[in-house]
Amino acid sequence: MEEKYIKFYQSFHKGFQGKKSNSLFKTSQLQRKANYKNGEQDGPQEEYFEDGQLKLKGYYKEGNLIESENYDEDGSLKDGCYKEYFEDGQLLSELNFKHGTQEGLMVVKSSEGKLLFEGFFKNGKLQDSNILDTVNGEMLIVKANALTYMINTKHPFTGIAEYFRDNTIIAVKTFFQGLLYGELDLSEIEPVWGTYIETLWQKTQEEIEDIYVYHNDKESKFLSIRGEVEGSFKSYYANGQLESKENYFNRKPHGLFEYFDEEGTLVESKTWENGLLVQ
Repeated sequence: MEEKYIKFYQSFHKGFQGKKSNSLFKTSQLQRKANYKNGEQDGPQEEYFEDGQLKLKGYYKEGNLIESENYDEDGSLKDGCYKEYFEDGQLLSELNFKHGTQEGLMVVKSSEGKLLFEGFFKNGKLQDSNILDTVNGEMLIVKANALTYMINTKHPFTGIAEYFRDNTIIAVKTFFQGLLYGELDLSEIEPVWGTYIETLWQKTQEEIEDIYVYHNDKESKFLSIRGEVEGSFKSYYANGQLESKENYFNRKPHGLFEYFDEEGTLVESKTWENGLLVQ
């Protein structure tokens, strides 16, 4: 069975303790503004489309959503089923609204079709949801305010989450005040960092991107963290033929290592476990 989990490499803040939080699109257009009290969302919240049109208007009290209205880009209240798709036609999300209020099933999927989130809304409030991922009993969940939290905490998550499958790193995501800020998806053919919002945390994001670097050239493909290999490492001959396949976990050799000649024939294999050669 595949083992999927997250390792929280670093959390920068316990949560946003100030009174106001503003997020901007890269065009400097206001994306979201909200109010906080004692680390919990409290008071009015507004979100906007990139052209400045109002997208969402809500009100929170002590972290709980009291009421909300969702709008289309033409200014009308959302009503009915709304679906978004990836460029290849794969379903990204499905949301349902009734007179501007989220109602019924909400589903979010990855580009591979993996279910990332499933929740049920009633009168705009999240009633129940499936958990995104877990790590040693710690969990990331999306609450009714659409922000990401570590379970049993009051504050939106800010920091780095490393995603693993069978002891191989598959993605790195950064969160700022509960919003997905940046992502390096190692399942892509040519992984590159992508960012979704721009705030005062941009400098921190740039520093993180200098730490998590994906190397992709004719000679090799691999992720380095602070200059050390993590996850899958592949090297190639000048003719493009695969030369070696290795895997690293916590920066140590872990798993099957295979070496090939220039014709693609396997010539040597080794098995490592946590930095120790076992076979």
